[in-house]
Amino acid sequence: MQLIFTREFPFLLCEIWGKSYNVFLGHRPKTYPRNIFVIKNALISDYRNPGLIKELQNLFFLRIKNNRMYLSEIFAEWQNDYTQLNHYWSRDKLTRLELKKFTLLLSAFWPAIFASMYIPLDMRFSAADRKRMLRLRGEIGEVADKSTHIIVKSLKYIFPRLEGLVNFVSIADLNRNKINSEKLRRISSRELIMMDNKTVSMDGFNHLKKRYNFALQKINPKFKSSFTGQIAYKGLVTGRVRIIQKRAQISSLTKGEVLVSSMTVPDFIPAMRRASSFVTDEGGITCHAAIVAREMKKPCIIGTRVATKVLKDGDMVEVDANKGVVKVIKRAARK
Repeated sequence: MQLIFTREFPFLLCEIWGKSYNVFLGHRPKTYPRNIFVIKNALISDYRNPGLIKELQNLFFLRIKNNRMYLSEIFAEWQNDYTQLNHYWSRDKLTRLELKKFTLLLSAFWPAIFASMYIPLDMRFSAADRKRMLRLRGEIGEVADKSTHIIVKSLKYIFPRLEGLVNFVSIADLNRNKINSEKLRRISSRELIMMDNKTVSMDGFNHLKKRYNFALQKINPKFKSSFTGQIAYKGLVTGRVRIIQKRAQISSLTKGEVLVSSMTVPDFIPAMRRASSFVTDEGGITCHAAIVAREMKKPCIIGTRVATKVLKDGDMVEVDANKGVVKVIKRAARK
């Protein structure tokens, strides 16, 4: 199972995402397991079966092959859904019933997100289709973050006593009149595993790994004095590392520091304006960090896989985005 990203998402959004892959545009994927979320310290690591990506790319390709107008037709549906989603996002908060409707609409819209991410990379599609989906990627790139905001704000409104525990509220909880806050507190303190939209125990997960012969991609690098990634915007800078993984850490980055993250999101923009450069574990040339780097004209290296694991706050590094190399000049003192 390939690690796709690590980000700060509420549990409910993971359920919406997982549900969308169980039935995708009326098609039930044959790939198993499809995707796995590992939730730890309020950070979500998404592991996806490469076979699922290929299967869904093929689904789009065959439908377009059988109906050249298919993409235009479904694009019109996506535009309508996106307009409705914007209506929800613009609200300060949603009622319980509105939030339920929102989860259904967002799940139905998820194929648009997939198409915008993976069709531009598949050369079987026409240049016009790939360009159209790449443009769509730029237009809907903030879907997950806007959805996170409205979900969290709405859950705090619906369950005012839960505070930070709303990040662990499930769709089943949303349907209940009462929530066991102590149960949520226990859940928040341990590692959770969601497999194909079902939460499984660690014992159950280990059993499934043996039964279906799969494993999660592991990235456990030893210290390296340098590592490489993909160039998103060229340049050469030296600065101190500041690792930003959660929204609460944004204010900690000071002007001139190197922003290091698994993957940047729109909420990171204030920190990105202060940063001298960006380095990420994940992402491709159409990812958020790459797009912002080109807009801000700041050196950026993406897809290093190891940046947040090798580097620590305070490390002095050289970001050579002309060569795609990050070099550690001096390590900060370790506690």
